[in-house]
Amino acid sequence: MANSEFNLPSLAEQKVLAEKLWAAYEVKQSYLKMIEATQEMVKSQFIEMFGNIDNPKYETCFLTAFSENLDSRRVPIKSGNRVQGPYPYYGASGIVDHVSDFIFDENILLISEDGANLKDRTTPIAFSSSGKVWVNNHAHVLRFNDDYLQKYVEIYFNLNKIDKYLTGTAQPKLNQDKLNCIPIPIPPKMELDKFISIAHQSDKSISELRKSVDAIDKVIKSLINENL
Repeated sequence: MANSEFNLPSLAEQKVLAEKLWAAYEVKQSYLKMIEATQEMVKSQFIEMFGNIDNPKYETCFLTAFSENLDSRRVPIKSGNRVQGPYPYYGASGIVDHVSDFIFDENILLISEDGANLKDRTTPIAFSSSGKVWVNNHAHVLRFNDDYLQKYVEIYFNLNKIDKYLTGTAQPKLNQDKLNCIPIPIPPKMELDKFISIAHQSDKSISELRKSVDAIDKVIKSLINENL
C-alpha cells in the first residue's frame, strides 16, 4: 500500500465531489427512512386490525386447517454438488444460490426452519415464491388455496415473535410440530381483503423506493470512479 499510486483531485475538486456525495447520501437516507416508515405503517395497521400472537382479535386456528405442508418434497444439495443454473435455490433466509433444476413450480410460502434469524429477525423468516424453484430442508414449504390468506400468513410470521415455539439454544429451530402449534387469527374475508390491498400497495411503494436507492448507489459509485 505504501508504494501504491492513485489520482488525487485538487482541493477544489475534492470539495465539489464531497458536496455531490453528501447530497446523494442524504437523498439515499431519506429513501431508506421512507421504506422504514412504510414498513412500520403496515405493522401498525396489522396489529390494529388483527392483534398479535399474544392478543388476537379473532378466533385462531392452526396452519393445518387451511394450508398443505410440502416439506416431504424438499431436497438439500451440498454447495459442492450444485450445478449452476437459472432456478432459485431457497434456504432458511431466502435465495442462497441458483441451480440447473427445480422441484416446485407453483405459488408457495416458505418459513425458516432453523437459524439465528428466527430470533434476531435481521431478514424476514417467511417469504412467498412462485414459479420454478428448488428448496432445501432449512425452510418449511406451505401451499395455500387462497393467495390473500398466504400473504396474510407471511406478514403474520414476519411481524410476530415466535421464540416460545423454538427449540435449541445455539441453533434455534422451528420444527414442523411446533410450526403447526402456532395459533393464527383468521379475520373475516372483508377485513382480510382490505388489509392485503394496503399491503400490496405498500410493497409497490417499497419496491420503487429500493430501485431509487440502487440508482443512487450507482451514482455514488460513478462519481467516485470518475474523480479518483
